[in-house]
Amino acid sequence: RAAVAEILDLENLDSESRYFIAAQGYEILGDQQEAMRDYQLALTEAPQLTAARLRYAKLLSARNLTAARAQYQAILQQEPDNQVAIRDLAALLTATGNNDDWQRAQQLLEQLGESSATDAAATDRFRALLMARRGRTRTQRLENIDTAEATLQKLVEAAGADEGLNRRALVQIYEAKAELSGDKTPLRAAQQQYQQLLDQPNPTPQDLADYVDFLLRHAVAEADSPESSSDDAGLRQDFLAEAEERL
Repeated sequence: RAAVAEILDLENLDSESRYFIAAQGYEILGDQQEAMRDYQLALTEAPQLTAARLRYAKLLSARNLTAARAQYQAILQQEPDNQVAIRDLAALLTATGNNDDWQRAQQLLEQLGESSATDAAATDRFRALLMARRGRTRTQRLENIDTAEATLQKLVEAAGADEGLNRRALVQIYEAKAELSGDKTPLRAAQQQYQQLLDQPNPTPQDLADYVDFLLRHAVAEADSPESSSDDAGLRQDFLAEAEERL
């Protein structure tokens, strides 16, 4: 940390370079708040510094998907063919669960082309989510969902910088599985993914908001369902209690 502080005092470097190098140092030390602060300062000095914006966006993707998306879009406005920004933005969009975002992610990945050297984990996540949407029959869909679930579980177990995105993707899979099968057990598994996100150091307000939305959305759906069982009622009560506790 002292060495990083010394970098900020170097007079033979321009200010944006000092902030950029210091931010990377803080990132290596695991101090994400300091790293993001210095990436912001570097970008204030030099908005065209794509390398800093890419690293800043990557940090934001684990904390604030909306802010990260804005950074990637800013890069693509300057450099429409930046393959790292295209790949990372596509990976981020597949994790939102929004249909428009999904279509945009497909467009971005098509833009990369088959010969591009894309990140293996991001590609696996996208393929898993794509597979979960395929199948002409309910049985085929459920089989594909099981395959997608296994892929995403391996990605989650591998941890890494995209763990949050992988857990969010798993939530989508579990929700789709519950809807197709009529079995609410996968919703408990989805709940566990959100709980794992919130148990991480420095959970984000967006993670909490999305989790509460998940709990309330499914609690209301179960309350409105004429076919609710006693198990469904238990799930509804648990979800409402958890939402109240989190709020």
